[in-house]
Amino acid sequence: MLSLKPRTIQDYQETIGFYLSDWMDIKVSAITKEMVEKRFYRIRDKGISGGILTYSQATKVMRILCMGRN
Repeated sequence: MLSLKPRTIQDYQETIGFYLSDWMDIKVSAITKEMVEKRFYRIRDKGISGGILTYSQATKVMRILCMGRN
């Protein structure tokens, strides 16, 4: 189990809430590789809800998501 600082937990929650809010009711095990790829490219290339599109944000979101699978 990871030991995370409160600020890190808050940052992760905000990131997931912004970029993956529509996935909140989906079990992590039900999220497919195709879904992840599509969302990654959407964040990277188009942003979400007028957000800034960046490669670093896209990789951050996916890194946090992968932590939930372990």
